[in-house]
Amino acid sequence: FFRSSSFFSWSLLWRAMSKVDGKASATGISGSRDVKAQAREQARAAQKQDRLDCQLQPENLQIFEGVKFHVPYLIKVIGPGTIQTSVQVLIDSVFQEVERAFSYSPSSEVSAINKLPAGRPMTISPAMREVLTCVNVVHSRSNGLFDPTVYPLSKYLLDTLKATKKLPDPSDPKLLDAKAVVGWNNITLEGDQLTKKLARVELDLGGVSKGWAVDRLTQVLVEAGHSNVYVDWGGDIKAAGRNPANRPWMAGIVQPPALAADGSPKPMPESPELIKTVPLSSVGLATSGDYMQAFAEGYYHIVNPLTAQPLKASNAALASASVHSTSAMMADALATTALLISDPAKARDFLEKIRVCAPLLQYWLYVREGDRLVEGRTKRVRGFENEDDMEDRKRLFEHSDPAHVIVVGGGLAGASACIEAYRCGANVTVLEKEESMGGNSAKATSGINGWGTQAQLEQGIKDSEGLFERDTYLSGHGGTCGFSCVRMLSTRAAEAVAWLREEFGIPLTVLSQC
Repeated sequence: FFRSSSFFSWSLLWRAMSKVDGKASATGISGSRDVKAQAREQARAAQKQDRLDCQLQPENLQIFEGVKFHVPYLIKVIGPGTIQTSVQVLIDSVFQEVERAFSYSPSSEVSAINKLPAGRPMTISPAMREVLTCVNVVHSRSNGLFDPTVYPLSKYLLDTLKATKKLPDPSDPKLLDAKAVVGWNNITLEGDQLTKKLARVELDLGGVSKGWAVDRLTQVLVEAGHSNVYVDWGGDIKAAGRNPANRPWMAGIVQPPALAADGSPKPMPESPELIKTVPLSSVGLATSGDYMQAFAEGYYHIVNPLTAQPLKASNAALASASVHSTSAMMADALATTALLISDPAKARDFLEKIRVCAPLLQYWLYVREGDRLVEGRTKRVRGFENEDDMEDRKRLFEHSDPAHVIVVGGGLAGASACIEAYRCGANVTVLEKEESMGGNSAKATSGINGWGTQAQLEQGIKDSEGLFERDTYLSGHGGTCGFSCVRMLSTRAAEAVAWLREEFGIPLTVLSQC
């Protein structure tokens, strides 16, 4: 049991299919030129294999292309030519949902929110609630960096840059006026009711709604019986099933162009280099970069709501961030946030911490300085252990004397410690006063208390560190308990919950407050 509680940013992704088989493993960094050279060679091979795969059974590969809201889409579906009409109807129906909810049309739902008077509740659609729930999670975990209320500020800054080639003066009254309405705390969301504290607050959901649309397109096509599909809308990608050659669908991450003398990214070449190919199966990939919508002096289209400044490209800052997730919507939001953080080490730290409550699988952070690629990968997921990593582990342990680990207590925490120690090659002794292991968890007299868990995210339940620690502290024996213990539970429980879900496939989806 758990305790309950801008503009579109899209980068050019070079699509490819290949024989490369991606496997999950522990977090690591790949930064050497040999590693990147190998990745690029694999990417070139993937492009060649792509042509061969698509020629294999062209009559069974149906391709749908178009432009929606000024953003191109590419959708591939395996099936006979007779599905063309019905699939196009499904695609159009999803884009109609997007137009009703998230477009800049005056009649859209987000436009209605932007025109909503202060204090007047508005009933929002399930799609809007899903997107805003994602925003809540990422905003909270990024300490306010991911904030769709930045829209008025972003619009004024970028319009000024476009017109004058420079930023407005810090004392500019219009700039100060736009800054005054930025803040996610000005939005209250309770169930399907949304209220604004200030009438002038406006939302730009471009950093997350495009990912939602890609998730929705994939879902609708699969539910209609099309089990092998590939969806790409403006660089946000998701796939299900296999490609025409019965291999995983593949997506490529392009290398950002070098910077020109004025600090702006050079134009993207027609055939950009790939820095990584990523297999996709029921998962999404989103990339955010500094090179697609550049303005004067190296500034680009993403605005930091905390500094009230657009981000500026540099050799030392992140040039691109790509996130691989079961949710293209979450991948979209996290890629944008990583770019907002800018500093590679801090962006990596943010993504590592948020993976305990978000369906994050892998990420790739590229920095021009030193031609560095930072790769973060999940810990082992049941059934998807990386064979190379397991071999490396065996070689490491066969030349070492095994450790002897003594675990006191055979409850959930003790059993988990035993498993980890054993997998690291240790001999394990468990000291348990009961005849059987399991502790209170086996007796169903207690649950797992945590906040910021994936189950809460999936069910739209808002919780926070402060609320969790307050309630846990007051619910202790006699009304109080040791705060250091509460703090440990608060900071580590969600990670333990994620470990149980990923390592053993235990759903842990029941939420309750006792």
